[in-house]
Amino acid sequence: MTARPSAPYRRQHQALRQLGARLLRVGLRPGARAAEIHGALTLLLAALRFHAAAEAEGLTVTLASDPRPLARARGERFTGELDELEAQLDGFARRWASAEDIARHGVRFRVELLAFLAALGDRLRREERELFPLADSTADCAADCAAGSAPPPRARPIHDEAPAAAPSAVAPPSG
Repeated sequence: MTARPSAPYRRQHQALRQLGARLLRVGLRPGARAAEIHGALTLLLAALRFHAAAEAEGLTVTLASDPRPLARARGERFTGELDELEAQLDGFARRWASAEDIARHGVRFRVELLAFLAALGDRLRREERELFPLADSTADCAADCAAGSAPPPRARPIHDEAPAAAPSAVAPPSG
């Protein structure tokens, strides 16, 4: 049995959730050292950047070549949202670039961290619900059509939910 196209991304999601949970535990623990929090944040941000690059190079290419217009449109929508998410990620990383920044503005960091992790969790769930099944169905469609056991891809419907709203943004600190 061949691996599903979404399999490596699903494993990355699992790792991202573990890193996010670790950051949350460390970041919200009373008396946590800013250096320890920053270390956990650095690991999560590196994994997120890797994941975003992998999706941009892999899933985007898979969906862009799908003969079904709806599949291509959904892939394009997620790609556009990924650009927005990367901008939020960059802003968050800049604001909390050092342990000193975290120590100096601990309450604001924790508020932003909760919002950031909530937006990340929403995005991961949407990818798992909408994007990954679509990528897997693209592979099924291509294999079935190549074997002559399925109608042409245009005739193959995509059954899933209507597109959800864009993930919530992590607002920059005011003042």
